[in-house]
Amino acid sequence: MDAKYYCFCSTPRGLEAPLAREIAQLGIHSPEPGLAGVGFRGELADVYRVCLWSRLASRVLLRLESFPAETPEALYDGVMAIDWPELFDVDRKMAVHCTSRKSAIDHTHFAALKIKDAIVDRFRADTGERPSVDTRQPDIRVSCHIDKNTAHVSLDMAGYGLHQRGYRQSSVEAPLRENLAAGILYYLEWPRLASEGYRLLDPMCGSGTFLIEAAMMAGDIAPGLMRRRFGFEDWSGHDPALWQSIREEAEKRKQKGMANIPPILGRDQDPKAIQAARENSVAAGLEQFIALEQGDVTSLGTMPGPGLCVMNPPYGERIAIDDIEALYSGIGATLKHRFPGSEAWLYTASLDALRFIGLKPEKKIPLFNAGLEGKFLKYQLFSGTRRDFVTP
Repeated sequence: MDAKYYCFCSTPRGLEAPLAREIAQLGIHSPEPGLAGVGFRGELADVYRVCLWSRLASRVLLRLESFPAETPEALYDGVMAIDWPELFDVDRKMAVHCTSRKSAIDHTHFAALKIKDAIVDRFRADTGERPSVDTRQPDIRVSCHIDKNTAHVSLDMAGYGLHQRGYRQSSVEAPLRENLAAGILYYLEWPRLASEGYRLLDPMCGSGTFLIEAAMMAGDIAPGLMRRRFGFEDWSGHDPALWQSIREEAEKRKQKGMANIPPILGRDQDPKAIQAARENSVAAGLEQFIALEQGDVTSLGTMPGPGLCVMNPPYGERIAIDDIEALYSGIGATLKHRFPGSEAWLYTASLDALRFIGLKPEKKIPLFNAGLEGKFLKYQLFSGTRRDFVTP
């Protein structure tokens, strides 16, 4: 029997395969990886679980209709044919977002206006009233992707981006997005390593994104538990009782899983970054699991026993050109001499700087952060001089 709903989950390019595995682990059959996202078919409970539990998805788009749209008139007619008053109440504020790929309609702002006009006109025809538009804080987000002259119209079940977990109270310049950080941790199999007693270190932790995402993953904490709302809450198909039961299940898993969070250490030479990381870990309710200290990456002690080092060094406008060689060569020397028997993973968009590290990566994975291409690299480390590693 066919599932009731089809959804497309967007994600940063490079995370499609891990997202498909994550969705399958939620009990959803045959997720379909695509370009910058994954499609799946499921019941309403599946849609809710993906919204609540996906660490890698950016948005969850519930497909309404697909139709040919070679002209603005065809786009308008196709959207007008959708029964919008059945989907949300007229007093809800809405926003429309449109993208286009290999299509005759390539002016996406104009296309979004045509879609908005069609929705408003359908409401007027059916109810005599019109919904208002609010592009900043809408209740309902309508998404349209025009691909090869076919329009795919969806409702955004997330509302605002799923990477916005709710714990980021303070930030630093060019922070790593939460779902990209989680994707990196997923690539390196952090949940399995945490269960095997590995500890984690981010020696350039910034506002603490890697640290908090790692603690949430190890503690079986749903990333959506802290969010103030989801887009589906203003959709007419929303089932509050079903949603509440899924949230309660997640709360029980959190209470049980927090006992399994291993030692996690964050370090940064910038005191403002340490303060931001501290504020964010407190907001997430995870401050007791995350130790923070101020210091340069080159002054690190050695990590005893099995451990994982992951970092996102500054790049581009975050660092002066003259400082790049010193920074990356210092990172390479520290990894080589201070982390025997450990793995180190590094994400950066400063690809030219990688030659200064002086170590040969065992693996290279292309990943995109807010449209900027970067590389995620694995270094297997075998030698060094032992010193103490600070733990919580």
